[in-house]
Amino acid sequence: CHTLALGEKDGFDDVTRIAERVDTKDENQKSEWLDPETMAAWLHGLHGASSLDDTAKILPTDPEPTAYHAAVSTFRHAWAPVQCETCHGPGRDHPFGAPISKAVDAAQVCVKCHTPERAPAWYDKGGRLIDGLLAQKKALIACPPDKTE
Repeated sequence: CHTLALGEKDGFDDVTRIAERVDTKDENQKSEWLDPETMAAWLHGLHGASSLDDTAKILPTDPEPTAYHAAVSTFRHAWAPVQCETCHGPGRDHPFGAPISKAVDAAQVCVKCHTPERAPAWYDKGGRLIDGLLAQKKALIACPPDKTE
């Protein structure tokens, strides 16, 4: 659930290789794989940013910080954590361009991962989804979270 394309052709298959970053300044487009901790730290910064123009280093060894909107374009693959495409399906060319237009039926999509076993707080003692919970959870989602422009 917390990866994109798990088990699919060309999808996520190695927990130590969460994202692939391409050196756009290198004519050979040399790439490197980022581990989960590195990607999580960068995404945490993104979620706390006031604007996509804010900057951060993806790796501590990067010579200069990069604007979030520019850094996103350096990722060839990024499979975790939960992201827009996890629910909306592949957008390929989306990153911060046009909004994703594919609507999500929360009653069908969210409960694929948020099952009674994985998200027991979402369900009553009878195993039924708590009334109104999906609407509450959906209201918490933005791109990036809490930072709509």
